[in-house]
Amino acid sequence: MMRTRWTLTWMLLAGLWTSSLHAQTPADTKNDAWYTLLLGGQPAGWMHTVERIGNDRIESMSSTQISLRRGEIALQIAVDTRFAETPDGKPIEAEVTQKLAAMSVRQLMRFTDHDIEMTITQGDQSQTQHYGLPQQPWLAPAASQRYLEEQIRANQETVSYWTMDPASGPTLFQVQMRKIGPVDTEVLGKVVPGIAWKVSMSQLPGIIVSTVTNERGLPLRFTMTPMPGFEFTVIASDEQLAKAQVNPPELMVSTLVSPDRPITSARSLRRAVYELEITPGDPGMAKVEPSTLPVTGVQRVERRGDLVMRVSVDMDHPASSVAEAPGDNYLRATSSLNIQDPVVVDLAQQAVSTLEKDAGDAVRAEAMRKFVHGFINTKDLAVGSATASEVARVRQGDCSEHATLLAALLRAQGIPSRTVSGLLYVDAFLGKKQVFGYHMWAEAWLRDTDGKGRWVDLDAILGDDLPFDATHIALGVSDMSDDRVANDMLQLVPLIGRFKIKIIEPEDVRP
Repeated sequence: MMRTRWTLTWMLLAGLWTSSLHAQTPADTKNDAWYTLLLGGQPAGWMHTVERIGNDRIESMSSTQISLRRGEIALQIAVDTRFAETPDGKPIEAEVTQKLAAMSVRQLMRFTDHDIEMTITQGDQSQTQHYGLPQQPWLAPAASQRYLEEQIRANQETVSYWTMDPASGPTLFQVQMRKIGPVDTEVLGKVVPGIAWKVSMSQLPGIIVSTVTNERGLPLRFTMTPMPGFEFTVIASDEQLAKAQVNPPELMVSTLVSPDRPITSARSLRRAVYELEITPGDPGMAKVEPSTLPVTGVQRVERRGDLVMRVSVDMDHPASSVAEAPGDNYLRATSSLNIQDPVVVDLAQQAVSTLEKDAGDAVRAEAMRKFVHGFINTKDLAVGSATASEVARVRQGDCSEHATLLAALLRAQGIPSRTVSGLLYVDAFLGKKQVFGYHMWAEAWLRDTDGKGRWVDLDAILGDDLPFDATHIALGVSDMSDDRVANDMLQLVPLIGRFKIKIIEPEDVRP
């Protein structure tokens, strides 16, 4: 029923590391490097990087596979990236293929003198968008590796540059490295000399990465703890060791949050007030400001201290309507919400086919919410971050698949939509009772009779007569744009597993 966007998040973390500290030296040879990936100290997969040199280009390539479990269900995730640049570092094209569910999604970026052309393909559906070129200097992967090696030879204590990762689209991020000093580290059973660094990346604000490289800046080890209990480690390895069979680590149960007391009749609750405290976390973890929580159609956030906030969810007193509608980005087709897909368009039409022709947006939105709830007939955790096109074909998934398909159907019917990631209270989940679990739902921009509008929450995972309830706590929102969705998801990482929840209202709780 519930989960987080673990699949996308971990792939981005792996992809950012590969691009920012690519383990190859510019030479007319092929270089291979294998790495073992660990989550919480358990082997969870592997990474393979290679750099190939041609007469007119250098290609930095990586393949990553991770195995995870959600409860008892195992999930396999695969991501392949390729970044081509000229020998002097001018970007040519970048490609990423992600298989997070049953269907692969391929994203190809071509760099011209005028823009970045990005084509996203899933199955027989493709869509192309154009983005402006970055306005600041930046380094492609092979060029960034050369720059790092030069800075190490010059005995620089700090290194900083901007780069781009195919997995997160045409968006730059900054890498800042601070040298700690010489250190010995174990690689394939041998102790080798290395250089220890503290690394920060702007796409992971506040999170400090511990990295060990050799004297040329090639990575030997990488460790970070984006959330309590989830140490993510990459260790230099060989192919046989990296590909050894693993027992996938379970990632969901420990993220469930037990409030100070249970809530009665959660599904019919219309008003609630919570006090959320963010725990400081381990050294190196991000500092989270309470103001980062969003204000939505029915949620208000009030800061009560450095790490404490009061969250009010009131369905009977939603936000005041405003005349200005959201931008076109909330109506646009994206790889996750491909409203150009004829299957998605047909489902949207089916969802409203029994309504009167003059039915308003609110009536149509609720009809689509109910339709999605009934259409997805296999509700489980076996699908990993499927797009609307995939859900429309396999009819399977959990909360994120319901939210994604609903957001797509809304846009296909001309109603602006976005997704919301947050928490939902349930009486039981994965063997735990009376807990908040990480969840996802949709919001539609609906107009009143006076022409003004507001965001309205719609949760398709709930039953036919339950569009929403006050046990939803929003942590982040996303328009699912291909150039921003990765950042939207990464912004949530520091929040996961770091909440204490005190229930202020309702007062009619079980003892």
